[in-house]
Amino acid sequence: MKLYFLENITSKIKSILGSPSLGVKAVIFNNKQQVLLIQHTYRVGWHLPGGGIIAGETPRGAVCREVLEETGLTISNPLLTSVLLNKWRYQHDYVLLYKVTDFLGFPEIQDHHEIENIGWFNLNRLPDGITSSTRSRISEILNGDNQNDHW
Repeated sequence: MKLYFLENITSKIKSILGSPSLGVKAVIFNNKQQVLLIQHTYRVGWHLPGGGIIAGETPRGAVCREVLEETGLTISNPLLTSVLLNKWRYQHDYVLLYKVTDFLGFPEIQDHHEIENIGWFNLNRLPDGITSSTRSRISEILNGDNQNDHW
């Protein structure tokens, strides 16, 4: 929780000073036509796993690390599908979106201070409370329509 607080403060300072952040998100599909979603303890709704890129880290390394930290899955061969601008209040984030179909393990909450819930959801029955941006990113990847520039 302390780390999240520090990251949140850092993010706010950067947004005020005009320094954009760079993050990653993963759309993870299993072989049962399901997508993996998480609920954070500090944010409402169902979201894609992901987070910020650490200085000196590659985007591919960041998405692998974030997925492992949040879900316990070890992913391989993440495919970069788009780079999107996420403008929220005064904050400007760039999100690198990856499609993932290769992974090892079973989803399990790794940090109960950050992740409240995790689960696989059928693509034709996404959960109540899924964010509109999460729903849009899943749809864009499924339909091969990556024309959107905004999160």
